[in-house]
Amino acid sequence: MRLVTSVSQPNAQAMEALKLFTERFRPAADITGATHFYTTSEVHGAISELFPGSGATAEQVALYLQDAGYKFEILPETFKLQYKWLLIAI
Repeated sequence: MRLVTSVSQPNAQAMEALKLFTERFRPAADITGATHFYTTSEVHGAISELFPGSGATAEQVALYLQDAGYKFEILPETFKLQYKWLLIAI
């Protein structure tokens, strides 16, 4: 499932912030293998807080994670229609 299809490219500082995030977490194959679950807003907020000048948008974060092979799913038994990225802490 492709969430975002077209968005401007992140600037150099945003790309560095996204790379650092993916050095901390790798994609999980499924929910059972994930150690962390974050929404796009949570990932975007963390990047914006740590790198306030990066200018990365939530759409750029979502596209970057999709292209890097991260999965985005609704967690079972949460009773919320909220998608989260499935991550494994490194």
